[in-house]
Amino acid sequence: MQKEIQYIKKGSDWITHLYTSINELDSMDLRNLSENDIEQIFKSKIGNSPMIIVSSNHKKREWNRPLFRVRKNNINYKNENANSIKTFSLPPDSVVDRGRANILGKSVFYASNNIGTAIAETLNDRSNFFLSVWRLNDPFNLYEFVSTDRASSEVLKSRYYRKKAALKNSFREYSEDESEKLIESIAVQTSWFLRDSDYSLSSYLANNILHNFLVGSRFFDAIMYPSIKTDKRSVNFAFKRSFAEQNMRCERIFHINEAIISGDNYRINGLNRIGICNGDSISWKEPNDEDWNSLVQLVSVN
Repeated sequence: MQKEIQYIKKGSDWITHLYTSINELDSMDLRNLSENDIEQIFKSKIGNSPMIIVSSNHKKREWNRPLFRVRKNNINYKNENANSIKTFSLPPDSVVDRGRANILGKSVFYASNNIGTAIAETLNDRSNFFLSVWRLNDPFNLYEFVSTDRASSEVLKSRYYRKKAALKNSFREYSEDESEKLIESIAVQTSWFLRDSDYSLSSYLANNILHNFLVGSRFFDAIMYPSIKTDKRSVNFAFKRSFAEQNMRCERIFHINEAIISGDNYRINGLNRIGICNGDSISWKEPNDEDWNSLVQLVSVN
């Protein structure tokens, strides 16, 4: 069911209802339920209230920096083609488990704007893996889950205060208490993406944002949420499959021997191969000094 986000001008009962419902959901354990059962519980709690809150001046985002994905070198060469970009992009829906930002059987394009975060989020054994570098072709509609002033990163704190100010401006006809309930509702939702053992709430919420809500005449293309693996010092992105397939462009792939991560610092030891992306294909070659320098430059902009 598709819903368009509306900026409600009259009455504020929906704010209390939303605030109460989100906190009730927050206390529930839905891990062992099916996607359909989770959907029914959300609908019974939220009802006709908007599940997410968007400021009235929401605009598409320009993004000119690279994004990064990591894959362990566990390629099944009988069924996968190491010379195809698809092998390093979205997996088939048929093999997708429930994840932090995707429901069972529906993949999203996970990425980070930080190499260390991409590695930390994906790998426990940080040896023998692929780091792919991606660019966006077009601006995109982004929903940001950064609304917590407890974030470690000054950048995320700044984003939080900007979003809080924008929301308060959009809902300035409401009382201070009502505005704070809206902000706290988003903070609780953000906390769902910081759970390592239970993806039931975050995956359902992310799926609805990406597939069921309209901003004007467009769906959201991606969500952004804090990285629990870096103690909220950086962020992750989850792009809708249809958007990623049309707008994500792979530039190159680094086959890396090992990465060592300590806090905000990380070190990469050894390059095995470099994949140069051209259309849907990858040409592999031995690394040279120029390739090392290109990786150093990518690390330096993080």
